[in-house]
Amino acid sequence: MGLFGFGKKEKDKMKDGLEKTRTGFWGNILNTLTGSKIDDDLYDELEEQLILADVGGDTSHAAITSRELGIAAVIGIQNPTALQALDGLDVTVDGTRGRVYRGLLPLHEVGGEMDVEALPKTKTRVGLVLADIGQALFLSRLRNVSDFEVGLLRAEFMLGNVGVHPAALEAFDNGDLERLVQKKVEELDSKLRKTIREQLDAGLVSLDLRLREHVGNITGFAEELEKLGKKDDLRNPDEIMAVYRRMREVEKLLDEYTERAARFYSTLETSADLAEHVRLIMGYENELMALTGDSPEVKARRAAIDKEISDQVSYAALNPAVQETLRQITALREDVGARCGLAKEIAALRSIPGEIGTLIRARGHKNGHDHYVQTLSQGLALFAMAFYGKPIVYRTTDFKTNEYRNLLGGNLFEEHEDNPMLGYRGVSRDIHDWEIEAFKLARSAYGACNLQLMLPFVRTLEQARAMRGYLDTVHNLRSGEDGLKIILMSELPSNAILARQFIQEFDGFSIGSNDMTQMVLATDRDNSSLSHIYDEEDPAVVWAILVTIFSGQKYGKKVGFCGQGVANSEVLRGLVAISGITSASVVPDTYYRTKQDFAAVEALNIPASGLGKWLAGQHQAKL
Repeated sequence: MGLFGFGKKEKDKMKDGLEKTRTGFWGNILNTLTGSKIDDDLYDELEEQLILADVGGDTSHAAITSRELGIAAVIGIQNPTALQALDGLDVTVDGTRGRVYRGLLPLHEVGGEMDVEALPKTKTRVGLVLADIGQALFLSRLRNVSDFEVGLLRAEFMLGNVGVHPAALEAFDNGDLERLVQKKVEELDSKLRKTIREQLDAGLVSLDLRLREHVGNITGFAEELEKLGKKDDLRNPDEIMAVYRRMREVEKLLDEYTERAARFYSTLETSADLAEHVRLIMGYENELMALTGDSPEVKARRAAIDKEISDQVSYAALNPAVQETLRQITALREDVGARCGLAKEIAALRSIPGEIGTLIRARGHKNGHDHYVQTLSQGLALFAMAFYGKPIVYRTTDFKTNEYRNLLGGNLFEEHEDNPMLGYRGVSRDIHDWEIEAFKLARSAYGACNLQLMLPFVRTLEQARAMRGYLDTVHNLRSGEDGLKIILMSELPSNAILARQFIQEFDGFSIGSNDMTQMVLATDRDNSSLSHIYDEEDPAVVWAILVTIFSGQKYGKKVGFCGQGVANSEVLRGLVAISGITSASVVPDTYYRTKQDFAAVEALNIPASGLGKWLAGQHQAKL
């Protein structure tokens, strides 16, 4: 994928990369990235680097990322041993032929300037799929091409510049972030305790917690017994008997407290929190649980208990035996936590509020809201400026849960999904209000009226209608006002099956061939084992594309095409051209060739009525 590049992997970067991509790691500028997939928090890191991916195909995440950022890449190597052998070496990558060479080889310059005047005229508008603002500014001269447009502007790369999960920014602004972090830390701490308990039971680790002795040190009974035993100034039998009775009372109390503490033994054995030890051993836990409501009496008793616990913690903290016990428990937690990864995860969680605050201040913003809205709106405005006067279709965020998790603070809000590709994504999340606010700001304050809005992964008609209603009533975004058009990303079988109903809810369709092929054929495009099934020329996919195009034409609505299918497949290119699609958008490195290829197809002058015959001929030739 792409042209040439070269780089060197660094061993000291490997550990961080493995955290991000399972089998991948990256270096600095001009260093190599190796991995089975590309997560969205790496987008900023990928500028001018290489991608060597062990698995994946032409439409895998790694391949799409490499094309849209203009990075040389070799995808689907399927030889992890060979990749590891390149560790620490300078390499040269020929992304066009899929070859990786040892050493820095002399590079032949390819590409160069495009003669805009020499571009052929086509009935089908050929546009671009863009994500990177630097690339957009470089290609801005294409706005002089009469039929040019940006058929797909991805949100995800710009949100990578925001760098923080929007819900985390909201929580930061309303003061709720610390509570959410603490709640998540407690969840992970519970997992860590369970893991420690299991390893203690299995004999993999050990801890010598002498419960009765520990209870005596926490409560002060041990110290009292020691003092009573050392009394040597007793002058008569009554004094001796009084001391003896007191010792028996303390011993009995110690037995009672130890028996109560035994019920919490697994917690005491895995907790390094002295206050928790005091609360459980001194018997406050049950009383605190019983204190419900907000009456003055309840509040007063809670405050009194907190004071008693605090006083007892201050006392117990001075005891060397207690200090040693907590040190051993802490060491055990650190050891098990490091080996299972929970310690690092907990530390990362605790650092989130500070990191978000530092990022916001470093960017010169007042709060999380300003950081998100200003960063996104300014990015949109730059794209609109680069192609002023030409339509730019902005697709709202289509992050999947695993990609959202990789944003700072994302692990507070995103659950693990078995198959994120089919999970909580697209408009099922609802479009974040701040994203719409940024879009409106770009169109109004920055004059980016050439921005259009596209909704991704709309599963049902109910979702379509609900989102259109929300945009109308809450954000005053209506089709036709100030030249705004609201478009559906037609990428699901339901969009094609109910194309006539969906088209009536929108100003047009934009066919997303990658997801449409994946969903129609039920294949994971990131799974190399299914790459032989993933075929955009499959009759079922062709039907979905054609019914979408013809439905749009019937209702007089624009239908575009986004994806590399029209650049790579003669069948798909001829299919959409002959059927009379309005536009087709491809990544920049195939724009010039695709423009010429469309001109060649259109020169055949095949009418729409001859499409079936032409398709039959193409498939027969392939067979």
